Amino acid sequence: MNEPANGGLKSIALRGGVAVGLSQAVQMAMRLVSVVALSRLLVPADFGLMAALAPLIAFVALVQGLGMQQAVIRHQALAPAQLSRIFWLTSAASLLCAALVAASAPAVAGFYRDPRLVWLTVAAAVPLVLSSLASLPVGVLNRELRFSTVAAIDAGAAVAGVLCAVIAALLGAGYWALLVATFAANATSLLASWCAARFRPGRPDFTLPDRALLGFGANLSGFSLVNFFSRNLDNVLIGRVWGAVQLGFYDRAYMLLLFPLQAVMQPIGAVMLPLLSRIETDTVQLRDVYLRTIFQVMLLIVPGMAALACASDDVIAVLFGPAWAETAPIFALLGWAGLLQPLGSSTGWLFVCQGRTREMFRWGIYGAVTTVIGFFAGLPWGAVGVAAAYTLGDYLVRSPVLYWVMGRVGPVRMRDMLVLQMPFVIAGAATKGVHDLVLRDGLGLTRVAMIAASVAVAYALALAAQALVPAGRRHLAETTELLGRLARRRVAG
Repeated sequence: MNEPANGGLKSIALRGGVAVGLSQAVQMAMRLVSVVALSRLLVPADFGLMAALAPLIAFVALVQGLGMQQAVIRHQALAPAQLSRIFWLTSAASLLCAALVAASAPAVAGFYRDPRLVWLTVAAAVPLVLSSLASLPVGVLNRELRFSTVAAIDAGAAVAGVLCAVIAALLGAGYWALLVATFAANATSLLASWCAARFRPGRPDFTLPDRALLGFGANLSGFSLVNFFSRNLDNVLIGRVWGAVQLGFYDRAYMLLLFPLQAVMQPIGAVMLPLLSRIETDTVQLRDVYLRTIFQVMLLIVPGMAALACASDDVIAVLFGPAWAETAPIFALLGWAGLLQPLGSSTGWLFVCQGRTREMFRWGIYGAVTTVIGFFAGLPWGAVGVAAAYTLGDYLVRSPVLYWVMGRVGPVRMRDMLVLQMPFVIAGAATKGVHDLVLRDGLGLTRVAMIAASVAVAYALALAAQALVPAGRRHLAETTELLGRLARRRVAG
């Protein structure tokens, strides 16, 4: 495949960014519909059941891929025969993992002391296979920089999943509606990706890929596994000790936090990883592209996250209703951790594109151990205690070490990351002060008006904080220039 010039890469990135933006608008709308509609059609225990099952499903989803999708994206010289071997290897691993999930159903139900989980676990194995079969064609599409196609597939899958889930819930399916969403989304992605991708596997061949490819995938899978363990043990502990209702409250807060993060970070990462892999040897350009992109992502997400955390009582009441009031303090605590998440999760782009997956794995072990210690420390205080321990750990223990590890090697230094992050955190703290001292007690606003005012204040303070920093002013000017280019393209089109 011919390499596009730098100008060509910028054009591809711009077109891909527009397509991803439109796709994310659709996906965010669908997720919002899902969060609001399903929360009103189902009860907390329904979400608690799926949250109890989620760690097992997430674990298997990580294992069955063997880290090969990211390896395909990064390694541009893979021959068709190598791609075919990867497909058959990951397919076989997927079928084996699905069988193990189904076989574990009685043990899962026994652990949570809920017989409803038996058939729910068995049925959950099917979407896992569908997801695995779609992973390689999606990887090939990203490798070929066909971002618009991937964006369309993701949007279509989101629409299919939400529509099917809402219909199932209206028909009285209860907690099965949540599994219907996953099945419909994965099936849509599978069919669309195979129709769009140029890749077709050859005859079954289960020969292992070369050692370098396996090592890359193994380290990446190792990081994903330890990260999964630390990110899902909270569900297991809360469900086991405090029950499905408390877990339902925690799950809704966590999902609401992930809503904007996943909606933006995952598709942007799908664009950035192939692009950064193309320019990894040009360290100056790599640093510039990364810092400019993650600043724009943070400017989009972080002030809104701070505003929602400040107005958590109003947000939960408007979106979920009064029955979910116990979710508000959990969401507020997790929301403050959300201010750090965009920058922290984006370091994965740098680790992978630079081939530093072994270092990524070691960092993942440290992050997992400290997170788990925090979960156990906060568990006696229920879901609120777990959320508080996670947030404190992110600020005091994990993020500073991650920035240091990231800056030891490569063009992006610890100072670069602190200069990006600190103005947003300071602006978030200022937003909290304005909300508590002025908006909440002094103006008598309705709940919706309170949310809108908090959002406006948060973005105004974030822009002001960045304008006080030379790097922030430069990034704001670049963002303004980008928006101008997009507007001119829209007018020309």
